[in-house]
Amino acid sequence: MRGQRWLLQGLNGLILLLIGWLLLAAAYVSLGRLLVPTVENYQEQLVAQVEQLTGRHIELRSLQGQMQGAQPVLTLRGLRVHESLQPDSEVLFDLDDVTARLDVWRSLWLQRPVMDALQIRGLALTLSEDEQGQWHLQGVGERTRRLGALEQAIGTLKQQRRITLLDTRIEVSPYEEPHWQFEHGDVTLLNGDGWHRLDGHLSLPDGERLRWQVSALMPGEQLSEASLGFFVELPASDWSRWLPLEWLERSHLRELTAGGRFWGSWQDQRLQRLQGTLIAPQIRLQSGEREPVLHDLFTRFEYVDDSQTQQLQVQDLSLHLGEEVWPTTRLQLERDSAEGHWSVALDRLRLSKLGTWLTLLAPDQPVADLVNELAPEGTLRQVRVNGIDPAGDLTSLEFSGRLEEVGMAAFHNAPSFTGVSGTVQGSPQQGELRVDAQQWSMQLPNLFPEPWQYQRAQGLLNWRWSKEQGLQLDSPGMAVSGEDGDASATLSLYLPPTGQTPTMDLQVALRNSQAPAHRAYLPVRSQGFSPALATWMAASGVQGEVPLAIFEYHGSLLKGASPEEREIALYAQLRGGELVFQTGWPPLTELDADLLLRGGALDIRASNARLLNAQASGARVHGQLMNTTGPLQLQVESAFEGSVSDALKLMQDSPLAELTGNPLAGWSGEGAVSGELQLTIPLRRSGEQAAQTQALVEWQLADAQVNIPVLQAPLEAIDGRFRFVRGEGLSADTLSARFLGAPVEGQLTPLGERGQRLQLQGRHSVEQLRRWALLETIPASLLSGELGWQAQVDLQAGRQQIRMRSDLVGLVLQMPEPFAKDAQTPRPVQADLTLSNGQQRWQVQSDDGLQALLRYRDGELAGDVRYASGAPSLPQSSGINLQASLPVLDWDQWRQWLSGLQSSGTAKPRQLSGSLGQLQVRADRFTGMGLELDNLYARVGHSSAGWHVDVEQSDVAGQVQVPDAAGEPIRVDLSRLRLPRAENADAPPLAQPVVTDAPPVDRLAGIKPSTLPSLDVNIDQLSWGADPIGAARFTLRPDATGAHLPELDVDLRGLRIKGSMDWREAPAHTVFEGSLEADDIGEVLKNWRYAPTITSDSFVTNAALNWPGSPAAFALRTSSGTLGIEARDGMLQSGEGSAEALRVFGLLNFNALTRRLRLDFSDLFSKGTAYDSLDAGLYVENGVLHSEQPVVLEGPGVKLQLEGSLNLRSNQADMGLLVTLPVTNNLPLAAIIAGAPQIGGVLFLADKILGDKVARFASVKYRISGDWQKPNVEFDRAFDDKAALEEE
Repeated sequence: MRGQRWLLQGLNGLILLLIGWLLLAAAYVSLGRLLVPTVENYQEQLVAQVEQLTGRHIELRSLQGQMQGAQPVLTLRGLRVHESLQPDSEVLFDLDDVTARLDVWRSLWLQRPVMDALQIRGLALTLSEDEQGQWHLQGVGERTRRLGALEQAIGTLKQQRRITLLDTRIEVSPYEEPHWQFEHGDVTLLNGDGWHRLDGHLSLPDGERLRWQVSALMPGEQLSEASLGFFVELPASDWSRWLPLEWLERSHLRELTAGGRFWGSWQDQRLQRLQGTLIAPQIRLQSGEREPVLHDLFTRFEYVDDSQTQQLQVQDLSLHLGEEVWPTTRLQLERDSAEGHWSVALDRLRLSKLGTWLTLLAPDQPVADLVNELAPEGTLRQVRVNGIDPAGDLTSLEFSGRLEEVGMAAFHNAPSFTGVSGTVQGSPQQGELRVDAQQWSMQLPNLFPEPWQYQRAQGLLNWRWSKEQGLQLDSPGMAVSGEDGDASATLSLYLPPTGQTPTMDLQVALRNSQAPAHRAYLPVRSQGFSPALATWMAASGVQGEVPLAIFEYHGSLLKGASPEEREIALYAQLRGGELVFQTGWPPLTELDADLLLRGGALDIRASNARLLNAQASGARVHGQLMNTTGPLQLQVESAFEGSVSDALKLMQDSPLAELTGNPLAGWSGEGAVSGELQLTIPLRRSGEQAAQTQALVEWQLADAQVNIPVLQAPLEAIDGRFRFVRGEGLSADTLSARFLGAPVEGQLTPLGERGQRLQLQGRHSVEQLRRWALLETIPASLLSGELGWQAQVDLQAGRQQIRMRSDLVGLVLQMPEPFAKDAQTPRPVQADLTLSNGQQRWQVQSDDGLQALLRYRDGELAGDVRYASGAPSLPQSSGINLQASLPVLDWDQWRQWLSGLQSSGTAKPRQLSGSLGQLQVRADRFTGMGLELDNLYARVGHSSAGWHVDVEQSDVAGQVQVPDAAGEPIRVDLSRLRLPRAENADAPPLAQPVVTDAPPVDRLAGIKPSTLPSLDVNIDQLSWGADPIGAARFTLRPDATGAHLPELDVDLRGLRIKGSMDWREAPAHTVFEGSLEADDIGEVLKNWRYAPTITSDSFVTNAALNWPGSPAAFALRTSSGTLGIEARDGMLQSGEGSAEALRVFGLLNFNALTRRLRLDFSDLFSKGTAYDSLDAGLYVENGVLHSEQPVVLEGPGVKLQLEGSLNLRSNQADMGLLVTLPVTNNLPLAAIIAGAPQIGGVLFLADKILGDKVARFASVKYRISGDWQKPNVEFDRAFDDKAALEEE
C-alpha cells in the first residue's frame, strides 16, 4: 500500500511538472511572438552586444525577427563581420541576405549565439588559383582569399548546426585554364558532434545538373584526419571544355562526354574505395593525325585500396569504335604495393578486334604494327598476365590463358594457323602450348599455296626465345585428323635474328587419305619446285585411296635457297586410283601405283592400271622435273589389251585427234584389240614455247567390227594392223572386211598432213544394198540384180568425202520409160558425198541425162534434180526442186507404178512437204484420165498453206492446192476444162431413153470413193469439145463407206443442177437429192441442139434418185426415185418448121400430141399450146416411169391431163390424155369433136341456158401407146372429164 501511495504521489508530481512546463512553454512562445518582432527596434543594441561578445566589428543594414515554432528566426540584410572591433579590419563575412534561426537554449548554455539553422541566399563565390598555385576564395570576405583563411572559414562553418546556401553561384578559375561556372546551386551543410554532411546540387555551364552528397567523420579539427564517404551523380556533359588542357593532352583526349554515378570513401589521406557506373556517349581521342571516337562506353567498376594491395574490377565493359563493337568484358587489375608485383586478369579478349583498336588508338606504336602484321583472330579466355614493376621489363613477364579458335598470319617464314584451341603457359623466354583443337588449319605460305585443313589436333608445342638466339619452336609430336585422313607430324622451326638463315625440319605422315589431298602437300611455292610439275600434277586430277603419304622438308626456309640447302621429298601409295597423264588423254583407272618425288625426279610405277576399258600392263610415268636445266619431259609407257571401242576412243578423245585432224570422229566398233603406247609429254617452263607431244601407237584388229558414220553401215570381220606415228599419220596397208554381208577389200593411207584415205571395192546384190540405210527406202519393186562398185573415202579435218563409181551392169531398174533399164545395159553413174562444216553435199550424174545436186544442213534438205533439163544448181532455200523433160508421160502407167511404191512403204505425197521444193514436168505427149494432151506443163510447189500444182495446157488450166494439214480438203480451181468429143458426136452426152437392158458404162467403176481425198472443186468453164457448157462446183468428203457430196452446183448451158449426192461402195450406188432449174427450158433445149418442144418462163424439177454404180453411171432407166416437175408460163410446140432441123429430146417429145390436137382443134393448137402452169409428180421403178400424179397443163383456153407409164428400157408408152375445152369458145369445134354437127345448135342453146355446166361435155380423151418417139394417139371418147385411163 505504501508503494502504491508513493507511485501515485510521483505521478501527480510528474503531471504537475508537465503542466508547469507546458504553461512555461506557452508563456515562452507567447512572449517570443510578442517580443521577437520588436527586435528590429533594438538593432543597434543587439549589434553592440554581439560586438562585445565576439570582439568583432559588425555592420548590419537591417534586422527583422519572427517566431517559427519555439525558435526565433532573424533575417539580416547587409551583414558584414570584421576580424576585430576595428571598422577597418579585414572582413570575415560579407553577406547580403541571411536568415538565422537561433538555438536559444544552446546559446544560453554556451553563453554565445549558436544558430540552429543558417540560410544564405544569392551567395556568389569565386575559387581561383594564382600563379604560385595558391587557391583563393572570394565572395565571403577579404581573409578568405588566402587558403589558410579558407580553412579558418571552414572551421567557423563547422561550428554551425545547419547552413543552407540557396541560389548560389560558384566560379572555379584554374590558372590560365577555362573557368567553371556553376549556377543555381543549393548547398546544405549539417554539422553534428564529430560528423558533418554536405548535400548539394548545382547547374553546370551547359545547364546540366550536378548532384552530390558527402559525409565526414572528424575526430579532430584537421581535415586530414577526416574520414569521408561520398556520392556524386555526374550528367553526361562534355567535360573537355573545362578540364585542364595539360591533363587532356596527357590523356590523349580531345573530347570527353561522360557521366555516371559514383560512390566512394576516403580515409587515412587516400582513396580507399571507389565504385560506380560510368556512361560515356562519346570520347574523342587524339592519336596522331586521326581522331578516333569511342561511342556508347558503359562499365561498372570498383576500386579498393587496403594500403597493401590496390585492386580494380571492371564489370560489363562495352563500347563502340566506329562500326566496331567491343564485346562485353570483365577485367581485374591488382598490384602489391610492397613488392611491386602486378597482375592483369581478363575474362576474354577478341583478338580480331585487337588489331583494329590498336591501329586506331595507337597507330604509331610498334606493337600496333606487329599486331597488324600478325592479324590475330579468335578469342583468348581466362587470360592472366603477371609481372614486376617496371611493367616494361619482359624478363619478369609470365602469362597463361586458354585459346579458343585462335589464328595468326605467317610471320618471318613462320607458319600461319587458324582455329587453334588449347592452353598456353609460359613467358617470352620459354613456354608451351598444349593444343586440343577442332576444325583448325596451318600453312607455310612460302611453300604451300593452300592451308592444311584438319578436324582435330592434339599435341604439344614448345618455344624458346632470346634476343641473341631468336625463336626456336619444337613439336615432338602432333596427332591430327581430318577429311584428308589421319596424320602425325613433327616440327622443328628455327627463326634466328635478322641476317641468319631460318630452317625447318618438318615430317608429315598422312594415313588413310584420298589422292586429291596431295595438292595441299606439294611445296609448289618453293623456288626449286618446278611450276611445270605443279601444273601437271594439278591437271592430272589424281583420284583414289592413299593408305600412306609422307612429306618431308629439311633445310633453309629462304625463298632463294639452293637445292643443296634444302631437301623436299614426297612419297605416296595410290590404290584403286585414277590419273590423267596429260590433258585430253583418257585417264589411267584402277591404278595401283607408288609415287616417289625426290631430288626433283618423279617416278610413278603401276602394278595394275586400265586405260579406258583396256587392261594396261607395265605402265610407268617418269621424268626429271626439278633441279634440271634440260627439257622437262614426262615419259609414258604402257602395253594394253582391250576392245576396238577403246582403241577408237583413244584416237578420237585424246590429243591424237588434234594431231591427226580426228578423221575417225564418230567411228565406233566392237571386237578385241591389242597394242602398245609410248608418249613423250613436254612440260613447258614459264616463258618457253610449247614443245610437241611425241606419240607412237600400234594396234592389231582381228575379226573386229567398225561403224563409220559416213558409211551408215558397219565394216565387219575386219583384219589388219594399224599404226600411228606423230608426223607420219595413221596407216593400214592391207584391210579385209565384210560390208552389207559381202566381202570388201581396201587400204588406209595418209592424205596430206592431217587426213586419211580409205579405198574400198566390192560387189553387192540389190537385196544386200537395200539393207543399207542410205538405200533402205528404195522399194523392192524398183531395183533387182547386183552391181559392182568402187568407193574412195577421204577423211580430213572438217571435211569427209565419199566418191562412188559403178556401171550398173547387172542391175535392173523397173520404172516407166524413159528410166527403165535391163541388166545387160551399162549406165555409168557417179555419186559424190562431201561432208564439211556440218553439211552434206551430194552430186550425182549418169550418162542418160540425170544430174542432181543435193545439200543437207541443219536438218534441212535442199537440192536440184534434173532429167534432160540442163545443169542443176543449188537453190537458196530448203527443199528439192525436180525438173524433167519427157517425150511421153503416161499417167496410167505412172499411177500404177506410184501405187506399187506406196504399197511398199514409200512416203505419200503429203509427207514430202518437208523435202520437195518445186516440181516441173514437161511432156510432149500426156495420156491419162480420159485425156490426151500435147505439150503439157505442170509445176508443183509448196508454200505455207501446202502444195500447189499449176497446170497449163490448151485443154486444161488452173491450180490444185493440197494442204499440209491432215483432213483439210484439196482445192481444185480450174479456169478451164475441155472434155474430149468424138468427131461424129452430134448429140451431147446426156442420158436419153435407149432401147436396151445393158447397164450404162461406168467410167469411175474402179475408184473407191472412201479412198478419195476431201475435195473442193470449182471449174469456171467446162467445155465439150469446142463447145462451152458452163461452170461446175462441188465438194466431196469421204467417209468409211464411201463419199458425200454435200454441195453440187453445175450449170449445163442454162440448166442448173443443185443438190447433194452420196456415193457408196457396198453395194456400189449413188443417191441424188436436188433440183434441175432453168428459166426458159426451150432455150436450154436449143442450147443443147434439141427442138424447143416446150418453153417456160421458169422450170424446176425436184429429183430424189438413186442408181447403181458411181455418179458417172447415171441413167434414168436404171434409176429409182421420184421427179416433181413445175413449169410456168410457157408453150407446148411441135418444133417443126424451124430454120434448122433439130432433134427432139425423147422425154419431151410432144410432136405427136400437138400434131393430133392441131387436126382436131386447128383454131386452138395451130401455133402451139400455151399454158400457165405445168405440174407433174412422177416416180421411176425398174426402168418404168410412172405418173404418181397426172401431168397437168393448164392454159387460158385448154387443160391437158396426161397420165400412165413409160417403159424407159423399151421406150413403150401406155398413157391417156384428157383435153378439156370451154364449148362456148368454139362451138363448131365442139360439134366436130362430138361427131354430130346437127346438134351444134342444141349445144349453143344449152350453153346459153345452162352456162358453165355445159363445159363438162367439152372434153376429149385420147389413148397414147407404142413407141414414145412415134406414139399412136387415138381418139377415145368425148364429153367426159374422167381420168384419161379411167375405164367406164
